[in-house]
Amino acid sequence: MKRAYEKAGIGPEDVNVAEVHDGMAPAELKLYEELGLCEPGGAGRMIDEGVTSLTGRIPVNPSGGLAAKAIP
Repeated sequence: MKRAYEKAGIGPEDVNVAEVHDGMAPAELKLYEELGLCEPGGAGRMIDEGVTSLTGRIPVNPSGGLAAKAIP
C-alpha cells in the first residue's frame, strides 16, 4: 500500500470512501489495517464507532459489497 499511495501522491488520510473485497468479514477488517485506515488491531473499533458506515468518516463498501451484487 505504501508504494501505491506514493505513486498516487496521497496517503491514507486522503481516503474518503473505500470499496474493498469483503468475501469474508475478517479479510475486510485486515484490509482496513493494510490500507492504513487504522492502527493494527483498530478495525473493530472503526466499525463500533461508525467510521465505516454510510454516514461515517470513511464509508466502506457503500455499494453493499459482494453480497449485494449476488457474487458468491
